[in-house]
Amino acid sequence: RTVMIKASTGNGGPSFCCILRAIAGDFRVVGDMLRGYGNTVLIASSSSTIRDGEHYIEAALERLDRAEIKGWDGLLSEHLADFRPIMDACRLTLPYDKALDEIPHDERLEAVKNGALDPGLTADMFAMGRYLLACSSRPGSLPATLQGIWNELYNPPWGSRFTININTEMNYWPAEVAGLSDMHKPL
Repeated sequence: RTVMIKASTGNGGPSFCCILRAIAGDFRVVGDMLRGYGNTVLIASSSSTIRDGEHYIEAALERLDRAEIKGWDGLLSEHLADFRPIMDACRLTLPYDKALDEIPHDERLEAVKNGALDPGLTADMFAMGRYLLACSSRPGSLPATLQGIWNELYNPPWGSRFTININTEMNYWPAEVAGLSDMHKPL
């Protein structure tokens, strides 16, 4: 019910791992994969030698074990208690047609690209941008890189570096006016 990938960046660079564990639902382990059937609750933990030193795998497993003990309800409650104050610190509310809420965001975005007006989508994107910065740059963590913590590529564009040519600054432009002052601390 647990699978792990580990690798290194090569040339003596840092090593890292990502561990995935199924904690509830209908699933089975097939080789190095978890196969879910219907609803399955997955928890993930990752680490690197940069963050946790030589014992990075053990550190990731310990975090995973702590998460499993809390279970889905405990993790959700903890997440909501953590993020509600951040997200409630600022809200953008714009008048819009509530019927648009029934349309997927990708379709709404395509309509806006083709000239439609959708202030509700603007408000949703504003909230999502705040959430991404809050997840990518919290006190006690590293600052947000070009792609924050969300990049799925092993070799991302521009190495997902801290490029202080305007890109890093752009990540943080909305922090003060969007109620995210604490997110500057890692930077």
